[in-house]
Parts: sequence; structure tokens; C-alpha cells
Amino acid sequence: MVEFLLDNYTPITYLVEILAAMAGSLYIYKSKDESVRYFVMYLWLTVIVEYTAIYSRFMLNNYDNKLFVLIKNSPFCTNNWLYNVYAVILIILLGKYYDRLISNLKHKNYIKILVIGFSIFSVFYLMFSDAFFYNSIPYGFMIRTLIISFFVCLYYLSIINSEKILTFYKSKHFYLSTTLLLWSLAITPLFIFSSYYTLNNPNFIYLRQFILLCSNIIMYLCFTVVFLLSYFKVKSLVMSK
Repeated sequence: MVEFLLDNYTPITYLVEILAAMAGSLYIYKSKDESVRYFVMYLWLTVIVEYTAIYSRFMLNNYDNKLFVLIKNSPFCTNNWLYNVYAVILIILLGKYYDRLISNLKHKNYIKILVIGFSIFSVFYLMFSDAFFYNSIPYGFMIRTLIISFFVCLYYLSIINSEKILTFYKSKHFYLSTTLLLWSLAITPLFIFSSYYTLNNPNFIYLRQFILLCSNIIMYLCFTVVFLLSYFKVKSLVMSK
């Protein structure tokens, strides 16, 4: 079973990602609920980036096509630039999402400051270094995890300080946020020890891929279930009228 999962790492990951995005879109279409629009946009952004990034694998081949040769001989040969852009847009979309969920003006300002600060730092660093095409922001994943964790904590505070605490377990936002937070915290250690991700450490490579795959499957399936349950709840309410 483990070998099957790892052998099909990419298609399984892409499948659960697109399932979550489609379930989110289905829920929005049925409910017209704008509160999750930015979260679903984040899911579709992930799908688009993951599918687009496949092009870099073709660069390992030797085709005679002029466009192929042009790309292969350019900095766009790898997909690092794509994930660098993704990292910035990801924080912007999640910032927008949590800004809508939180009513406290001070907390909303904290979110705006973090989003603007991270975006400006990322753009300037990537513009004035060679990292944009060949590397990522130093400790970028850990920085994003800290920012996302802060967003989620502000959301939890907004629940605690309001009457929503009485019905938090009914909120789709609670389950989406908790799943996202646990996923971020669970896989961060894998990136902290990324220096061990070399051919000299096959056991670490195996472990890293397995944990990443399992974490992705669980997270995106949780998103899918949350959106589908919300969809059927809305559908039943509409039918009962």
C-alpha cells in the first residue's frame, strides 16, 4: 500500500487538490456564500500552479522544437519562479479570507500589515537577488507557516470573544482553519531539515515523501468533506422551503 501511494505520489496529490477545489466551487455555486470565496480561490490557485509546474519535467528531454529549446535555455527552465509567485499570492488570498472572518479592527490591521509586509519583502528580495528563478525565500515555508498560524489564532480569538463560541463546532470556517493549521505545523519540520534531502539520505527522502503525501491527502480530503457537507446542508434547506 505504501509503495503504491509513493509510486503514484503526483497523480494522487493532484486528484485530492482538484477534488477540494471543485467541492468548494460547488458549495459557493449552491449557497452563494461569499465568505469562503478567497479560500476556494486559494485552492484553485494551488491546482493551477501544480498543474502548470509539470512543464519543468519536460525540460529534462531533448526535443528539437524551437520554443522548447528557448525555454530550456532560459531561467524559466525550472519552476522555482512559479512557486515564488505562488507563495506571495497564497498569503494575500488567505489574508483576505481571514480579514472577512474577523471583525476586530486591530486584528484586521495586523493581518493587513503582515500581508503587505510579507509581499513587499518577498518582491524586493526576489527582484534584487538571483532567488526568483533559482531558489526560494530563505526559510520561506516557515515564515508562511507562522503567518498562517497567526491568522488562524486571530480567527480563534474572534470566536472566543463572541457568541460564536457557542456554535463554533457548526462552522465550516473552524474546520477549514484547523485543518490548514495542523497541516502547516505537521510538515514544517520536514522543511526545517531539508538539508538532509539528498541522495545520501534515501531513508529521509522516503519518509519525507510519505509524510507529505499523507498530510496532503488528509488535508484536501478534509476540505472536500467540509464543503460537501455544507453543500448538502444548503441543498436540504432549499428543498425544505
